[in-house]
Amino acid sequence: MNTSPFQNTPEGLRAENQSIRLLLSPIHNRFLIDGGVLVEETECNLLLRHVKEESDFQLSINGKPATKPIYLQDGSTVWGRLNTGDRPGHIRFQVTQNRTVIFCAELPIRPAKLDYETDYQSMRNDLENICRTLTFAPPQHAHTSARTQAEPNTPFEFLQIASKHLARLRTVLTDICKNPNRKLATHTQHSPVSRAKGHDPDAIAYLLRTPSVWTLLPQDAPLIPLPTASKQIGYTTLRETHRQPDTQTPANRHLVFHLHRLCARANAMARTLPETSPYYALCTQIRTHLGRVLRIPPLRDVLPANPGDPFPPHLDPRYTTALHLCRDLFHALLPCVGGPFDLSFRDTPTLYEYWTWLSLLQTFLDLGFTIDPDALKWYFKISLNRLTFRIPQGEAAAIPLRKNRFHLSITYNPTYTTTQGRTLTHDLRPDVVVDIQHPGGEHKIHVFDAKYRREAAPSGTWLPLAEDIDKMHAYRDAIGQVTPDTFTRLLQSAIVLYPAPVDTRYHTHPFYKSLSHGVGALPLLPGDPQTQKAFQAYIQNNILKNGPPDQSSL
Repeated sequence: MNTSPFQNTPEGLRAENQSIRLLLSPIHNRFLIDGGVLVEETECNLLLRHVKEESDFQLSINGKPATKPIYLQDGSTVWGRLNTGDRPGHIRFQVTQNRTVIFCAELPIRPAKLDYETDYQSMRNDLENICRTLTFAPPQHAHTSARTQAEPNTPFEFLQIASKHLARLRTVLTDICKNPNRKLATHTQHSPVSRAKGHDPDAIAYLLRTPSVWTLLPQDAPLIPLPTASKQIGYTTLRETHRQPDTQTPANRHLVFHLHRLCARANAMARTLPETSPYYALCTQIRTHLGRVLRIPPLRDVLPANPGDPFPPHLDPRYTTALHLCRDLFHALLPCVGGPFDLSFRDTPTLYEYWTWLSLLQTFLDLGFTIDPDALKWYFKISLNRLTFRIPQGEAAAIPLRKNRFHLSITYNPTYTTTQGRTLTHDLRPDVVVDIQHPGGEHKIHVFDAKYRREAAPSGTWLPLAEDIDKMHAYRDAIGQVTPDTFTRLLQSAIVLYPAPVDTRYHTHPFYKSLSHGVGALPLLPGDPQTQKAFQAYIQNNILKNGPPDQSSL
């Protein structure tokens, strides 16, 4: 039986064939016209009619008969109230007559609410990747042309640098194992001495002339005493001192300690990751390669140093390199805590705000901007067991970036106050501010505000809320430089970022077309690389260009 498609009509959504006509009329007009789909938790009036006016038929919805009291049947007509439920998917309608299916239709149900838990985990993964990349592989050293081929906010660049570090560490360790650091250790050996004629004459002479090697003769020892007055001195062995190389040196002990610590860190991280995670492969490589080194001479028998043991004053450059690489790889695998990582999935809107901020920073880095690692000291603190992400707010913690003659800064949560003459009416605090100094001398300021909410439009696309767009008008019109006689606007644009996929139908909406005038909204959906690529293209084609004519003076 072929499935009849639903069509949009002024009365509602209709599906029909030669025998049956089904009409769904959503209450409160919450249906999506284009595509013929409904959203979750939508109440509909259902009307089904047998065109041939035959009453011997049965309607079932999702495999269950449509029965009283929800659905009523009068001859060739069935009517009632249908709720689309609280889960996305589809609703299947089927009409049977004389045990034969005469009508079948499926209606897609689109999610009306955001998926907090899925978005929460996706944003946490992105933030973890960005934080590790910023601390472990600062972009001015780690940026590669291949980065542009990877998906946005993936650990591609981080893993690329980590793999290079691991490969270099393996090379250095191979060189160390071939010629490890050694010291000459003194070992005392005892060899048996015989008084038999012709046996060890030099040893006997040595014993007689060297009282320091004499030992007291036990009472029951079956030994011949030396010819002394007390006859209590005997001999059994000749003690000899030898000097030979030993690998139990501070350099080797510290190296073994750091290798064991790095392996333990990789083991701990791998236990918390699925096998499909890109970090899992890195942890597996570390455990495999370093474990093999620790099981072979000369490091196999070396005891690890204690954490407080001093380093030798002069270290072989190979050991210095190996220890630095171990430290960097260990830091790269530290668990992230603090700031957004302390939020639960119920705080997903707040997490979305952090995510858009760092995603914006990562977007500029992907476009070739570089960052001074010293600027990150405000945000990241590496301790023995964790990478702590602190979130300072305001202009003092602005992150500067550069690219050729472009200079820009990204500031999280700056406050514009009336006391400083920076707003007209009251204090304002946008989420993220990007201050750009263009090569031609133009100075442009852009505001981005993250709003983790959306609503469905009749056209079938997701839109930001109108009240969020109103706030962008307030930012653009109220933030500026106030003097006793004049007011000058500072913002070139104020843009809402909201969670929605890329949809070309949105490009005809006023909220998108108004971006050319400095106010509007752009979709930025967690876990969706297409929206992030589109957002990067917008930044490159609009924000990093001169933009619309300046209309800042009132």
